Amino acid sequence: MATDMIHHKCFAVDIFQVPDVLDKDIMQSMLLKINSLFQHRMDTDKQGKTTAHNNWQTEHNLHTIPEFKKLSKFLIKLNTDLIRKKGYNVDSIRISDMWANVLRPGETHPIHTHSNNFLSGVYYLHSDEASSIIFADPVSARDVITPRKHENNTENSGMLVFKSIPNTAYIFPSWLKHYVPVHKGTMNRISISWNIQLVGQVGEHHEFQSAEFK
Repeated sequence: MATDMIHHKCFAVDIFQVPDVLDKDIMQSMLLKINSLFQHRMDTDKQGKTTAHNNWQTEHNLHTIPEFKKLSKFLIKLNTDLIRKKGYNVDSIRISDMWANVLRPGETHPIHTHSNNFLSGVYYLHSDEASSIIFADPVSARDVITPRKHENNTENSGMLVFKSIPNTAYIFPSWLKHYVPVHKGTMNRISISWNIQLVGQVGEHHEFQSAEFK
């Protein structure tokens, strides 16, 4: 009887961690801009014109603002390389949204996805690593029976935790559920998120499952 076993790891979910993304002067420029926008919002709140809310976010168009151009250019190249490395033939890609998040101590961000996009990501601009990002196993039924574990790893865990390391980015499929637990740090956690969409033909005409994205 054969005893050799072949282990096929199928349908893996890719999460890419990218360290040392930008130079300090570019980081400082972006940080000053976000803090300025955040302070304006806080001043407006004090005047009673709006109400401050959990996890303040900027508008979705940071990639069109000069202070964020270098980050945007870097992300276009990086995401293009990742998509082609996976064996996909794409005409080009674009950033459909880019925005900043300011999470104050005690705040959280509930579980969510980034619908209507192909890839998404987050870049940590200012953080003490006290509030991580958590990704949920997309196969929710997998935990119907969960054996006891002698160790936690990427193959037996329903949640994966990644630290919010400054000047580090994470890229993941837009459909992958994720959230931020309660921020237990003492300073504001500032991150920049983005969505990537494909441009051009997707799918194959001869399979009658194609579309044209612009």
